[in-house]
Amino acid sequence: MISVREASAKRSKAIFRVLFSFSLLGLSTFSTAGDGQWYLGIGGGTTTLEPETTGSPFRLDQTNATGYKLFAGYDWKQKFSFEGFYAELGEATFTNGSNLNYSVFGLGLNYYLPDNDVGPSLFLKLGVSGFNNNGTVNFNVENSSQIYVGAGLEIKFENGYAIRGEFDYYDRDAQYFGLSISKRFGRAKDHIPDWARDMQVGGPEFDSEESGYTTLKPEDMLPEDTRSSGVIESIPDLDNPAILTSSLGVLEGVSFVPGTTTLNPESTRILDRVAETIIGYGTTNFVLIGHTDDVGDPAANQELSLQQVREIGAYLESKGVDEKRLSYIGAGEAEPRTRNDSPEGRAMNRRIELLLN
Repeated sequence: MISVREASAKRSKAIFRVLFSFSLLGLSTFSTAGDGQWYLGIGGGTTTLEPETTGSPFRLDQTNATGYKLFAGYDWKQKFSFEGFYAELGEATFTNGSNLNYSVFGLGLNYYLPDNDVGPSLFLKLGVSGFNNNGTVNFNVENSSQIYVGAGLEIKFENGYAIRGEFDYYDRDAQYFGLSISKRFGRAKDHIPDWARDMQVGGPEFDSEESGYTTLKPEDMLPEDTRSSGVIESIPDLDNPAILTSSLGVLEGVSFVPGTTTLNPESTRILDRVAETIIGYGTTNFVLIGHTDDVGDPAANQELSLQQVREIGAYLESKGVDEKRLSYIGAGEAEPRTRNDSPEGRAMNRRIELLLN
């Protein structure tokens, strides 16, 4: 009689313990909120099917087949997605003309490197799967459910589509290698670090979630009573409201010596104008958000970014800005504008943002 899924329970448990520990390590290190999008995909490829024939009169003839896979998932965290799937793996054939068909379904967790954002990402998979078998040969199922592992490369595009190549190891007698295409649906969440939602360092209370905690168009940052059908109305005490809107968002030209809280000399000229603008709006509160690149320890980068915006706040106060009108958030490396894979990209990500509070 043919034996299906011959692998021992001890080996499955050992694989599960190793990869589960790896997943816990990733969860403890990366707690940034993810995209929050659902996705669907379909693909096809080749399979290897090798049921155990030892002790039976049957001999394998063809162990390679073609199969297809349907999958659906949810981007849970910036580096993690839940994914369920169903796959038809084809059939193994024997020298006497009989066959054994395989189909598999499962649910697991995908871990992405560097993350599951737009662009290429490597990913690892861990989950639980179950098999359905039928055919013209007598067979015995030794394990009805299995721990499966996998790995692959996925390339995501800004329009929500993605392509991937992947290898799945369901068990000793069933593996799959294929290519697929998927589509994400829904609006992505803002990547707001959990620690940033409640952080408050001086100044009035700041609601980072309500503000969107991101770089917005200047007119979107103004209070509702200063907007009318998308056109900014006149703001009291200043003839030109563009003075305010041009000061919101990324403070281009304001920078620090990398890895320090020392402002570059040219930054003070820009901050002088920012101070004049803030003073001109005597009843409006602001928040300064610091960002770094991904060089170094994430916790150290978050603390550095916080110290940098405090340094800017101290400079603005020296120019007459009331300290009660300023709040601070250190975002560290959690909110990049672009990828950190070049000196130019890292320089873009090291920035200071000024938003209305």
